[in-house]
Amino acid sequence: MPTADEFAALVARHQARVYQAAYRVLLERHEALDVTQEAFLALHARGDEVEPSRAGAWLATVATRRALDRLRRRALAERAPARLPEPDFGESAARSAAQAEEEARALRALAQLPPRQREVLTLRLLEGLPFPALAGALGISEGAAKTHFQRGVRALRQRLHAAGEPT
Repeated sequence: MPTADEFAALVARHQARVYQAAYRVLLERHEALDVTQEAFLALHARGDEVEPSRAGAWLATVATRRALDRLRRRALAERAPARLPEPDFGESAARSAAQAEEEARALRALAQLPPRQREVLTLRLLEGLPFPALAGALGISEGAAKTHFQRGVRALRQRLHAAGEPT
């Protein structure tokens, strides 16, 4: 079990990534903050089982899975804000309005994909998980993960193209 100082350092190091993983699935700030807190509580409860060097990936996976559970439970209506709000963690983001709008369009298109494709794309593209880790996190084979990824990319391109977005 990490000490209080070690745990605080883990929170400081990974909270933005964990929040972003949850937000990209839920598209709702307060729920994403709740999921972020749940992920860190899970880490605290299972701290001895998680390798410190893998804590970031573990937390992002837990946050994504819990966010997807919430999404399934409440059958999220298609909605996305005009831009992705930045978490209040003292980070400064120097994104232009055009970049923020482009990201919002991509997130809206991602939200329209079937849940499994959205999971795979989120973990692969936004969280950077390699296919073996992604497959393990979702409980599917690596081949299935790659298939969902390819189909998801194709569907995302089609949605963005239909909306007049460059792909």
